Amino acid sequence: MKFVLFIVATLLSANIFAKTEKEVMQEVAQSFVKLIPYMSNVKKFKEKENEKEIKDRLQFILKAFKSSGHAGKFTKTEFKATYNVMIEHLDETIESFDTNHKVFAYKKLRSTGQLCMSCHNMISGGSRSFVKEVSKVKATDFTTAYDHAEFLYLIKDYRKAEREYRKWTDFVAAKMTSKNTLADDMIFKAAIKVMAINLAIYYTPKKARQYLDRTLTNKNITPALRQEFKDWNDSLIPWMNWKRPSTISKKFLTDFIKTKLTPLENEGEILADSKNLPVLIIARGVMDKYLKSSVSDDSVALAMYWKAVSERLIGFSYFYSLADMQLRACITDYPKSKVAKKCYQELEKQMVLGYSGSAGINIPKDVQEDLSKLKSLISQ
Repeated sequence: MKFVLFIVATLLSANIFAKTEKEVMQEVAQSFVKLIPYMSNVKKFKEKENEKEIKDRLQFILKAFKSSGHAGKFTKTEFKATYNVMIEHLDETIESFDTNHKVFAYKKLRSTGQLCMSCHNMISGGSRSFVKEVSKVKATDFTTAYDHAEFLYLIKDYRKAEREYRKWTDFVAAKMTSKNTLADDMIFKAAIKVMAINLAIYYTPKKARQYLDRTLTNKNITPALRQEFKDWNDSLIPWMNWKRPSTISKKFLTDFIKTKLTPLENEGEILADSKNLPVLIIARGVMDKYLKSSVSDDSVALAMYWKAVSERLIGFSYFYSLADMQLRACITDYPKSKVAKKCYQELEKQMVLGYSGSAGINIPKDVQEDLSKLKSLISQ
């Protein structure tokens, strides 16, 4: 549902509906605003008297999104992957709601924002009419500061979002104990977004370290979370004087990968070490900025590969794997590029891991056939 903003920013700027752009934006914005009380309160989401309104709003958004499939923006590799995942994800959300699996539908609905965020950061500008409509939403419309922060993040009010994430961190930290792993998870999710704002969206590592320093002063956070944040803080020291250009050139991209990312690889794979997380978030920002350009060559595949690897290790996926879709797009749209083989190897590795268990590897036949088809594209 939170992908409404993404629709407005990328699709409704084109004349894809019979109605005027302003009319469509107002209707989508109104649906989004009216769904906020249900997004922020699972009890309201589950109540029978709210079923019709929730379903109507979801169906309207899905219809708008499906109608936009021909839009020029989505013919680009970096956006096509997100579009395919979004359609599938929303279809599954509505199906879960229809079959009375409402708690599952609620979790899927809330997680949609992560999918939107991956693409949203590659888009410049936005819709003034839409922003004007959603600006009517107040902090009191949200159950928690975290929910409010997620909303602000999505509409690109990043500094206000950061303040709300900080407020949420302080609130949880004040109530947690040194053994409260649930509170750890709540703080960790907010911390990832604060890091994303200060390392990927903007480049202000000093602010990122200030947040970590403040959180580390709490004596009750668990030893595991304390060590994680200390690792992040220490790993940011070498980045304090590094400069990220306003526009990422192809040369800068390849130099960045060669000097900052390749050294993290071990036998072609980046280890999921906590000390590597800040650089992966920085890398995600570099890839997003590069994918904003009008370049349409093998360097796009290279950027998508590293974005997929970064997103997987950062943990920006939930219920779906956007990273997998990005790797697929890399293979299908740039099969002759040098990086296509790496995209396939990464995708195959994750598929094998996903279907491995105590009984061994059990990859379904249709998945095996899909992998074989993809592999054949790069081996021709």
